[in-house]
Amino acid sequence: GTETPVYNLLISNIRTSVRINGQLAVTHVDEEFYNDNSLTLEGFYAFSLPEGAHVDGLWLWVDGKRLIFIVKAKEEAERLYDSVVVGQRRDPAILESLGKNRFQLKVFPIAPYSSRRIELRYFTTLPLTDDGTVHYRYPLNLQGYQSVPVEQTSLRIDVDSQLPLTDVKTNFDGNPLLCRTTILNANSFAVDFGTEDQFYSQDFELSFRPAGIYSIFPALSYKDPDAEGDHSYFMCWHPVRDESVQQESQPRDLVFVLDASGSMRNGRSETVRNAVVAILGKLRDIDRFRIVLFSSTAMHFPSYNLLLPATAENIADGIEYINTWYQPSGSTNYEQAFIAGLSCDYRAEAVRRMLFLTDGEPNVGVYSTEGLLNTIEQHDELGVGIYPVIVYSDRIDQLYDIADERGGKVTMVEASDDLETVISRIMLEMDIVGISSPTVSYENGNTVFVYPKEFNSILSLDKLITTGILLGTEPEQIRLSYSNAAGQPVSTVRSVDFVSARTDMKQVASYWAAKHIDALIQEYNNLPTDELKQSIIDLSIQHQILTPFTAFLVLETNPIDPPTSTTGSTEAVPDHISLGRSYPNPISLSSGALSTIPFTMTRSAQVRIVVTDILGRELRVLYDGERGVGHHTVQWNGRNALGSMVAPGTYFVRLMSGSVSLTLRISVIR
Repeated sequence: GTETPVYNLLISNIRTSVRINGQLAVTHVDEEFYNDNSLTLEGFYAFSLPEGAHVDGLWLWVDGKRLIFIVKAKEEAERLYDSVVVGQRRDPAILESLGKNRFQLKVFPIAPYSSRRIELRYFTTLPLTDDGTVHYRYPLNLQGYQSVPVEQTSLRIDVDSQLPLTDVKTNFDGNPLLCRTTILNANSFAVDFGTEDQFYSQDFELSFRPAGIYSIFPALSYKDPDAEGDHSYFMCWHPVRDESVQQESQPRDLVFVLDASGSMRNGRSETVRNAVVAILGKLRDIDRFRIVLFSSTAMHFPSYNLLLPATAENIADGIEYINTWYQPSGSTNYEQAFIAGLSCDYRAEAVRRMLFLTDGEPNVGVYSTEGLLNTIEQHDELGVGIYPVIVYSDRIDQLYDIADERGGKVTMVEASDDLETVISRIMLEMDIVGISSPTVSYENGNTVFVYPKEFNSILSLDKLITTGILLGTEPEQIRLSYSNAAGQPVSTVRSVDFVSARTDMKQVASYWAAKHIDALIQEYNNLPTDELKQSIIDLSIQHQILTPFTAFLVLETNPIDPPTSTTGSTEAVPDHISLGRSYPNPISLSSGALSTIPFTMTRSAQVRIVVTDILGRELRVLYDGERGVGHHTVQWNGRNALGSMVAPGTYFVRLMSGSVSLTLRISVIR
């Protein structure tokens, strides 16, 4: 449920619920992590979330109880976590921000061949592409992280909108046994996705089109039921079409800047080559392109300072140029790459994008962020969105800063990603319209603490969102001003009734708090003071969102928070027993291997463990008696009660204790 996970555990179960209202998505991930070795582990789970996502929930299951997080100052949370691990060795969990949408979760202890259940919730805004389509992606690709399938997966997505919804699609629509979409009414639908024993090599992608989205400023508002007065929090999106562009969709001017330094060997250059060739093949007749190769210096196609029309002949010549000259060697010179990529004839009426594909930081030429931004400013006449693609490498913070300043977004490509996934992510960013010099003003005087205070001069439309506090209940006149493709000033004024856009999603308030915190962090970075830091911590605690100065902490003394239907966790949870994953699985009859089935007791109880076939017929009793507190195992050798080998196939081990019945699947091969 998170991007780029790195952990020392296996994911055995995924239960996820997603709620989307307009372009705000709240994702609640409920996962079980399995320790498949003989040592007690401290579980590490380092992961990334989509750009702009914020974490606002963490729960840890301990002895059948669902414990909720508390928010603490980061230093205090770390001290408490370490003291519990070292001193008592009992069930703490801590979630911390590592910056740039990177997070680290630590959980202790995870017993040998046992599972720990953890829930995580985050919210994010969703991108809107040029054709008016909203996109949601759930990170599901397990390649590179584990090789065994997930025992059970369930994903439920509920979508609501102020506008009628059309063109609902997922990338699993071709498999009705895995994925089912139910249209509830004109403005809402639900998606159910799930199966057992499945390994996933791609993410789950959903798209839908709100009819008439470019004719309104979509909004959401939330009123805290415990707060006095009429004030409420709001979010407002500002999608517009540039009327100066005559085509139904804007043409694209794309410059592909490919890192050809020596570090791009070992598969990186091949991935970049294949991705760029595939994207070139998706360009339209109205698009134009240019190719830049850089290492210690830069070279480009065509050799003169022009972009070429995306004709079949020009694309073939571009591919031949890449195949001939893209041979990694030398150093990494960002300065020359940006100059070569910007020194050409971009069109004012086009969507202007630079795809900057690299695996490392600059080591020659200008390499400071400030210096590179100055270089870009000097050579960028019209405003080109810079979209870095980081290939098989750690996050490069410098490129995040450049992308943020220049209206772009970073795409991370993992070694486990297949080509289709890479192209899908990149093309999504290319289809998001940009806007120049935007300003948003609220003209009735009924709003306060509106963020952001100002936007970057180059901005992708999916980032054109304002948030604030509304005083009273009257509709608000909102003015969006910007420069169109012809360089002319344009203003659009629309009335927004925030009361009619009321929702019970408290993440609207959390989004406002996050943007308020972003503004305070920017002040703190310019002039650090204890007062500013404490203000950030106080807002984090009040609105229960994670910041660089706070952490989410779960201890056994935390309050119990029983699951509700909205968490996707309504099943009963055993209060005294847990069943681990069998090993090895499958078992081979010819080798005579024994499969070990671990289970853990938190109190003494009667236990009966049996093997059944797929029809539920009992084949053998593995244990029937009382077991005490602790970790236990039983073994099965693939034989029935008469001592005969069972036939190859699927069997079930069922553990029963009181009202609890737990089951795991074992495969038998010859």
